[in-house]
Amino acid sequence: MTTVLVIDDQITAREVTADILTSVGFEVVTAASGQDGIQLAQSRQPDLILCDITMPQISGYEVLEAIRQHPATSMIPFIFLSAQTAKADQRRGMELGADDYLTKPFTPNELIQALKARLEKQGALQTFSNQALDSLRSSLSLTLPHELRTPLHGITGFAQLLKMTAIAQDPAEVAEIADCILISAERLEKLIDKFLLHGQLSSFIGNSQKLRILQVQPCSVSEIVTLRSQQQAEKADRLADLDLNLPITDELLCSQFSLSKIVDELVENAFKFSVSGDRVQISCQTAQNWLVLTVVNQGRGMTPHQITDINAYRQFDRTHYEQQGLGLGLAIAQKLAELQGGTLELKSMPGIEITVTVRLPIAPQRSLLRDYTLRHNFCDRR
Repeated sequence: MTTVLVIDDQITAREVTADILTSVGFEVVTAASGQDGIQLAQSRQPDLILCDITMPQISGYEVLEAIRQHPATSMIPFIFLSAQTAKADQRRGMELGADDYLTKPFTPNELIQALKARLEKQGALQTFSNQALDSLRSSLSLTLPHELRTPLHGITGFAQLLKMTAIAQDPAEVAEIADCILISAERLEKLIDKFLLHGQLSSFIGNSQKLRILQVQPCSVSEIVTLRSQQQAEKADRLADLDLNLPITDELLCSQFSLSKIVDELVENAFKFSVSGDRVQISCQTAQNWLVLTVVNQGRGMTPHQITDINAYRQFDRTHYEQQGLGLGLAIAQKLAELQGGTLELKSMPGIEITVTVRLPIAPQRSLLRDYTLRHNFCDRR
């Protein structure tokens, strides 16, 4: 049964509202004050909250702020009930996160329809969230064990070879096997680093101190983009496919770590999802107070649906193309760009090419602040 919490200091209004809702099948819990309402919301976690605005001690606005700040109640639909008709009052309620605003007096039908509309919307959002969560669980269950197991199999398999007497007597072959073990170990280490980095970046949201570390450091654009792009090209053994167009000398309000990671992830993906001989083009230009970094690669590209469905741990057509990785690279680059106050945008012509454009704010002048880095916070494996 759907539970509705009614918060109103006027007993008549509270009881009438409760009677209307009970008559159509809702379970109703009532509170005579804002403080009682907050406590009941946290203990009962109702499906919807109706709250008067003008109450002594704690107003409806303060109730809403408390509800939205508590994790267990932050997503509960919240409707204001008030005799105040001024648009400023309604706007204030909406700005605080109210879902609707009913003006007293209201008819039973108006009340019921308002509740049904909010609950239907909440149900649709919950369904969408559940589907997204199920998709994430499925993606993780398929990709994570495989990505962990593959390099581990390489390590254990080649280690067993070393135990063989005939192999152990050939130093050159031992060295070759050791190289294979090292490659598998580095792949596993890189996978773990990306997994940890993505989780750590999520903790930056809403943390002004951490965001300040990300956003106040100027760094050279052309030097970092050139170095990191060439490193990724060399790793892919495709240095001849790399095209760099970096005519700018501007500094960027960005930590060296952040810019390096953005370039690493985007260029690594560009080589991963194209083949030898296809050009990977990296360019930078300035537009007013923004740096525009563009990475273009030829290859299979992405469909519009795939672009809108990009998320961490999501890879498209993984079975068909047998690509490695958890799908974290693009998600990390996007999160870093957004934490810098920038954006990341994808455009693609399926079967032809894909273009990733990152816009980041440029430092108006050289910062005199201390050059913080994130190396102590993240694993920066080169």
